[in-house]
Amino acid sequence: MKSMYDKARDYLGSAVLCLIEAIAKVEDVLNKAKITKLREDFFNNASADPDHIRELGKNVLKVMNAY
Repeated sequence: MKSMYDKARDYLGSAVLCLIEAIAKVEDVLNKAKITKLREDFFNNASADPDHIRELGKNVLKVMNAY
């Protein structure tokens, strides 16, 4: 059974992948840079730090709300 942390990480992973797909279709260079940073933050995070995941989730929401 997955922990809440693992479930949250899976949801964030899906969100980041959706954002990557969306930004690939956008010509705005600034927004592409934001998505690239979010992607790097997500995939480079090897820790089990819930605060990092929470902060990453907030950043994903900020970018999603910008569209």
